[in-house]
Amino acid sequence: MHTETGQETDHDQYVPTSIDTDIPMPVNRKEISDKRVNAMLKMKVGHSFQVPGDLAQRFMDLTRRRKELKDMKFESRTVDELWKRIWRIS
Repeated sequence: MHTETGQETDHDQYVPTSIDTDIPMPVNRKEISDKRVNAMLKMKVGHSFQVPGDLAQRFMDLTRRRKELKDMKFESRTVDELWKRIWRIS
C-alpha cells in the first residue's frame, strides 16, 4: 500500500512467478571498495598500478572519501585510450 495516499500499487500485488537456482549473488560494493583501499594502503611513494580507464575515477574518489587514505596523495594519468595509471606521490 502506498503510505502517503493509502492506495494500493502494483508492487503490493506482486508475487514471484518462478524461483531460480544457481544465480550468483552480486559482489558487495563495500567489499570491493575495501579491497581496493587495502591495495592502495600497501603502496609506497613512487609505486603505481594500471587500471581500465573507466575505473580510474572510482579509485581516485576513494582517496578523497576514505579516511585511511587521507594522509596519502595519488595522481592518475592516461596511458592510452583504454588504460590509466595511478601513482602514489606522497
